[in-house]
Amino acid sequence: MPNKTARKLEKQIVKSLTKSCENIKTQVPGFEWLTHNVDYGRFPQSLIITCVFDNNASYQTACTVSHEYLIGEIIRSDLSAIDIDLKNIHKHLCFDTEEACAAESTGNWNKRLF
Repeated sequence: MPNKTARKLEKQIVKSLTKSCENIKTQVPGFEWLTHNVDYGRFPQSLIITCVFDNNASYQTACTVSHEYLIGEIIRSDLSAIDIDLKNIHKHLCFDTEEACAAESTGNWNKRLF
């Protein structure tokens, strides 16, 4: 991270997304964790949040009951509380599963995400 401002912003984002993650886990069956990637030179457009479910079936169920929308609204609200307003949160979200990572990337999340 290039400078003090970016480090401070990263810390705020991590805190906000941790809050979102804990909230989502209580509301969305099969949701396990989330992470993010960002290029602070192109922030906020470059912010990508990956939401991970335990398996493909849980993710498919979440899709059919509009949990993707709920997840986006929780994250959008928490980021908005730290003055990060994303016009279309769903452009910043990706969804994945532990099952898919195990099958396609031998469980190596670093390889899969970066």
